[in-house]
Amino acid sequence: MFATCRCTSDANDRAIRLIALLLRASDLPPGWQRDHGGIGNLDREREDIVSRFVSFRGVPERQRAGVLVWQELIDYPSNPQAKDAYTDILRNEIPSEAWTWPEQVSFEYQADELEVTCLAQPSAPETTWCRSVAQYGNFVSIIYANVFEEQWLTMEDLERLLESIDKRMAVARDRP
Repeated sequence: MFATCRCTSDANDRAIRLIALLLRASDLPPGWQRDHGGIGNLDREREDIVSRFVSFRGVPERQRAGVLVWQELIDYPSNPQAKDAYTDILRNEIPSEAWTWPEQVSFEYQADELEVTCLAQPSAPETTWCRSVAQYGNFVSIIYANVFEEQWLTMEDLERLLESIDKRMAVARDRP
């Protein structure tokens, strides 16, 4: 799952920038903490592509499976590569028409492209799986979140989280 980094000074600078842009505890409701896995890079990372991820779990319900939010940020060498990756990620990671944009999530986003989709879980009706994929210039952000009706992370919380990330990523895109 983890890639070997062929780091250069530029790749290190890009990784540091991604870490600064990642989801923060302050983007989440009170009580959430970074998962013990910390921050890492994923298989998407190849030469000239830098990625980092972070995950958070709700507290004190940390023992409850599924109370989590995860973000991966990928920095591509060019805007066209990021746009192609965005399209591929949507096609491969949100393949079903059953995934739909939640009515409760409505904000004016600054991303070049953004898709937010959710899927209710028949086996756990209080849980909805949500994914957000967004492109900001050379960056692609992927967020996975389990949303609950009245606790841990609600749709309103998800909307605030997405707005916060959107603003941060738009500033990063517009800053050379």
